[in-house]
Order: sequence, then structure tokens, then C-alpha cells
Amino acid sequence: MSNAKVEVDGKTTGKVKQGILVFLGFEKNDEKPQVDKMIKKLLAYRVFSDKQKK
Repeated sequence: MSNAKVEVDGKTTGKVKQGILVFLGFEKNDEKPQVDKMIKKLLAYRVFSDKQKK
């Protein structure tokens, strides 16, 4: 995997050496069940391999 960083006005505000950068947006009209479902999916996403190489 590659590295990623976020810059605001030319200054780095966040970075990762290994992993993924996720931009996740919500709107005022999004309801809690929709938001919870999106967050649950994101947190369950496998980024790094486990002992079974999954």
C-alpha cells in the first residue's frame, strides 16, 4: 500500500505511512441508521492481512 497525506493551505494536517485514506461525508438529512451502517462497514474493512493472509 502507498502512503497518504492531507494538506490544507500547503501544510500537512494528517498522514499515514501504511493504510488507506478515507474521505467520508454525511449530510444533515442522513439518518442515524444510515450513518451507523456506513461507519460499521468502514470499521470492518480489512486493510492489513491477518494470520490467514486474508
